[in-house]
Amino acid sequence: MNPTNKSLPPAPLLALDTATESCSVALTLPSGQCLSRDTDIPRQHSQVLFTLIDQLLEEAGIQKSELACLACGIGPGTFTGVRIAVAVAQGLAAALNLPIVPVSNLLAVAQDGYEQLAAQGIAPPPGFRLRAVIDARMHEIYSAVFHWDGSALQQTGKEQLLSAKQLLQKETQHPSDCLAGNALTVFDELSTLPSASMLPAARSHARTIAKLAAGQPRLVEPTSLQPAYLRQQVTHQKT
Repeated sequence: MNPTNKSLPPAPLLALDTATESCSVALTLPSGQCLSRDTDIPRQHSQVLFTLIDQLLEEAGIQKSELACLACGIGPGTFTGVRIAVAVAQGLAAALNLPIVPVSNLLAVAQDGYEQLAAQGIAPPPGFRLRAVIDARMHEIYSAVFHWDGSALQQTGKEQLLSAKQLLQKETQHPSDCLAGNALTVFDELSTLPSASMLPAARSHARTIAKLAAGQPRLVEPTSLQPAYLRQQVTHQKT
């Protein structure tokens, strides 16, 4: 294994995502085809993840030994969910001598939101501002802002753990063109924001993780894979 920051990930690439209530896996084949499986069984990710992986590899007709790379949603999300995906990715990568592509779950939500807009026939212009919002429980929200540069979403600033009040203040000062993520279904006060688009169904999924990883040149060793536990880093971000 020779991780590099310059080469794009090889295929077959197996992606894992357990950061939210959905547990999903995806497999990108050398042909470019992407297969995926998922289940929405909260608090049972550790029981079903390996089953989903085995089912997916069987469907594709390949062995674990034929994998060329792994990708993993590293959070933020539920503490246990993030830990499961990272630990499984590290274990598989170490056993198979593979590199891993770490992908932010907030970026995955933003990407899904962008694709939902595209499916509606909306073509965001360069500079389009999209804020991803994931319910962090305990009356808080994981959030990050991204802008469309004409070819991909780029993160603007840091990922943050915010109260609804803090997020409302930030959006009042610097309005986004779109908000995406399940926090929109949890915090009714976010519906008062003047954002042009609200996408509460936007979510993180291994298929999106795999798509983002395919264009991501950052490959890391298993021991270098780090989860994004924002709640351990801060309690609140000042506005």
